[in-house]
Order: sequence, then structure tokens, then C-alpha cells
Amino acid sequence: MRVVPVRLALICLFAGLVVAFAVAADQSPSGHATKTLLPAGAEIHSVLAHPVFSRPYACMEHGKDSLQWDLGDALATDCFIAATIEANGPTWPRFYNGSGSENQDWYGWQQDVLSPCTCDVVEIHLNPVTNRPGVMGKERASAIRLKRPDGVVFMVVHIDEPRVRVGEAVREGQVLAQVGNNGLSNQPHIHVGAFKGSEPLQIRFNQRFIQ
Repeated sequence: MRVVPVRLALICLFAGLVVAFAVAADQSPSGHATKTLLPAGAEIHSVLAHPVFSRPYACMEHGKDSLQWDLGDALATDCFIAATIEANGPTWPRFYNGSGSENQDWYGWQQDVLSPCTCDVVEIHLNPVTNRPGVMGKERASAIRLKRPDGVVFMVVHIDEPRVRVGEAVREGQVLAQVGNNGLSNQPHIHVGAFKGSEPLQIRFNQRFIQ
């Protein structure tokens, strides 16, 4: 689990947020159909990526069970924008304001999503159904698929209002879309996955770009 810039445990404790992703092998957040082919015990390789948000955020990484999932989901991470809130003196980080029962309550809702790489836009899929927080939607989620010149593919999932087009070359840190809540999701966030060929990659966000 990676957290920027505060520990996710504190965020969950004070926000009262319980995140439960009941995603089976045939229920892929990214909707990508190709299965992973990482042999048991094989070394897991990583890829350096530009952060997908310019604001403070925290990420919950997919565990080893995700290696049985589709490419784009295996070893992926789910990222949430957080805000530090003061209430009668004490301050703590939270993902949402109030009850969090509306998408507009969430600090990440409709915020800019940045490109994790300097790459080409090879596919955009849009799911027109917006989910309500706490209610899991149906796949396939809105997503942008990006490909670097070296063959590394990034899946940026649960987006809304894409700002790029298929065939467009984008630079790392460029605005791709806004944060949505669609597909297999029950709160506004962004899912990021990466792979090369049939090998899933663990994502490391480049801390040089974190404010």
C-alpha cells in the first residue's frame, strides 16, 4: 500500500471509510480481456509513472491475488484524492465531506487526471452510467489506454470527460480527463494499471513530481 503524502491507515480511521473491492477474476475494473502470464515465483518488475493527481492523494494497491486477474488489473493501484480538514481544532485527512453519499461529496470528484507517461492514446472507452457512492456499478468502466514507445501500456480507469483523442500523443503530467465513478466502482477514484506484453508491472509514482 502506498500513500502520498499521509498514511492511508489514518485516512481510513478518521474518514470512517471502508473500501471493499470484491472483484473476481472475471470481473475486471479495466475490462481488459487478456489474462496475465506471470509464472509463480517470478520476479515482479516495476515501472515509474507520473502521479495521476496534482493534489494530495493516497493509493490502495492490488495484492498478489490480482496476478490472477486481467492485464491492466494485475498489480494495479486505486488512487483517491484526500484533503486535510480542520474540525473544532483537530485536523485529519479525509476522502470526502459529510456523509460521502453523493459523488460531489468526494474531494476527487471531477478533478483533473494526469497522464502517467509520455505516450500515445490508443483506446478510449466510455461508460455513460455514473454510479452512486456505496453502490457497485457494472463493467466495463470508462478508460483510457496509453502506450509508450517501449511497449509499456497504462490503463487509466473510471475516468470522466476525456480531454484527449485516440491517436493523440500526450506528455507525462498532461490532463487526460476528470475523475469519475463508473464501471466496477463504488466511489470516485482512479484505477491505474500497467503491463508490457503479457507481464503485469507494479507502478511506482515518481516522487519528483509530488508537491
